[in-house]
Amino acid sequence: MNAIVRLYVLILLLTCVDSCAKAAPLPKSYPIYLELFCADKARWRDRMGCSYFIWVTDIYTKERKMVYPRKSENGHVIFEYYVYHPTYNVVNTGVDKSIPFYIEPYDTLVIDIDNMGRPLLYRNADGSQYKYAQMLSHDISNHKLYTLSDYDSDRDKSSFPIFSERLIGKMNHALDSINRIADLYRFTEEERRIATCNARMQYLLWMFEFSTFRSHMLQEYATKHNNGWQNIEADDEETDDIRNPEYYACMRSLMNDSKSLSSQYLGVFLNDYENSEILKHDQYLYVGDTHLDSLRMDSAMCARDMQISGVGEPSAFISIINERKYMEKPDDDGIMLKEAKVVANRFAPKQETRKFISDTDVRNAMSFHAPQGLNLVPLITAGVGQIIKLIRGKKEPKRSNRQKILDSLEEDDRIREQIRTGVR
Repeated sequence: MNAIVRLYVLILLLTCVDSCAKAAPLPKSYPIYLELFCADKARWRDRMGCSYFIWVTDIYTKERKMVYPRKSENGHVIFEYYVYHPTYNVVNTGVDKSIPFYIEPYDTLVIDIDNMGRPLLYRNADGSQYKYAQMLSHDISNHKLYTLSDYDSDRDKSSFPIFSERLIGKMNHALDSINRIADLYRFTEEERRIATCNARMQYLLWMFEFSTFRSHMLQEYATKHNNGWQNIEADDEETDDIRNPEYYACMRSLMNDSKSLSSQYLGVFLNDYENSEILKHDQYLYVGDTHLDSLRMDSAMCARDMQISGVGEPSAFISIINERKYMEKPDDDGIMLKEAKVVANRFAPKQETRKFISDTDVRNAMSFHAPQGLNLVPLITAGVGQIIKLIRGKKEPKRSNRQKILDSLEEDDRIREQIRTGVR
C-alpha cells in the first residue's frame, strides 16, 4: 500500500468516527413514471395486466421484490415507484419477450406496445421521441450474454488466470458487438456507455463467482493437509493471483463510470463485490468487536477498492457498500423504495399465475444472477413460514440479549441464596 493510500485511510478513519456513530437514514429516492399503452385494445391479451411486473432490488436494504402496476385496464398499464439512480431494467410480460426501459428520476416514459406486449415505440408524454429510444429499441446488453452453461464450461479444469482470460475474451467480443450496433443505429455517447456498463457488469459477476468458488476450493485443500503437509506451489500462486488487484483491472472502466449504477445487475454485483476475496482479503488484520475495528476494516476495503479502480478516491460501489452497513433499516416489513403508496397491493390469482411460469422462468430461478422471471423461492418460503406460525400458535415474545443476561443473574442470585441458607 503506497503512502497516498495510507494517508487516505487515516483521513477516512478520522472522518468516519463521527459520521458512523449513529445509524443514518436511507438516502433520498425519487419517483419514476412508466406507462405501457396498447392501441389495439380489442385484441389485448391481458385484460387485468396480471402478467406485467418489474423486479426491483433496493441496493441499501438488499430486498428484492416484484413491483406490479399501479393501474392496469383496457390496454393501459401504469408503473410508478421510487429509485435512487437512473435505472435500466425490463418489464416482464409473462411470455418469452420482455420490455426494456431506461428512465431517470422524475421522468415519464410512454411505451407503445402491440396486443402481445411487444414494444413498438418509446416516446415522451407529449408524443415526441424519447431520448434513449435508439438504445432501447436495438441494444442487446439487456439480454443474457453469458449463461450458467457458459460458466460451467469455462470453469471446468480452470485456474483463476485461465478462467479470467476466457471470460474477458468473451466479454470483449460482446462489447465489440454492442459497439457495432451502437455505430449502426447511431447511439449517443451516453447510450453507448449505458449499454457497455450493463454488459461489463453482467460478465464481471461471474468473475466474482469463480474467484470465490476457487478460493474456497484451495483453502479446503490446504486445511485438510495442514499437518505436516507442504502446500503445492501452484496453489499458492493461484491464491496470490486471486488476491492481486492487477487481475481485476478489467473493472476500472465500470467502476469509474456513473452509468454503471443504472444496471439491472447492480444489486447482485454489490453483494458479490462486497464478499469477494479481493476486497475482503486485508480485513482479517483488523477483526474485532469495537467500532474502531469496524472502521479499520472499512478503510481496508476502501484501500483495496482504490487499488482496483486506479483512482485516488473510493468508487461509488464501495461507498454504497460502506454506507448501507450503517443504515437505519425499516422495521415494518418494509416499505422499500416507498412504492407502497403507488403499487397495487395484490397478486394474480393462483389459476392466472400458474400459466405464466415457463421453462425459462425455472432456468432463471436456478441462475444466481437472473434479473428476470418469476422467482418462486421467496413465495414458497413465506408460505411455509406462515404455516409454521399457525402450527406453533402464540408464544412468548423473544427476549433481548440484555434481558437474557439479567434473567441469568437473577437465577444465580436465587441459587446462591439457597446455598447460603441451607435450603434444598
